[in-house]
Amino acid sequence: MDVRDGIWDMYMYDLSTGKKNQIPAGLNSQSYPAISGNRIVWADVRNGNWDIYVYDLSTGTETQITSGLNSQRYPAISGDRIVWEDHRNGNADIYMYDLSLH
Repeated sequence: MDVRDGIWDMYMYDLSTGKKNQIPAGLNSQSYPAISGNRIVWADVRNGNWDIYVYDLSTGTETQITSGLNSQRYPAISGDRIVWEDHRNGNADIYMYDLSLH
């Protein structure tokens, strides 16, 4: 994680090539990264509140997992399952998303 003008940026360092890549490239903060296999999850504030995103290293695709007016933060990933803290009901609840079902 790097800070640029008060904005947190997320980078991946490839040990085999020695290259550093920003994931994702954006103007807003990304935070709370977690990785499992070829997937990275994080919380991103690009839409005005924290949402959960996943990036597939093998395909180079990014997918938004959550959206809404309240914040979703602190993601974790294991295999196909992503969990996070979600405030959509006014308090902190834990939600899960199964990538194999979508």
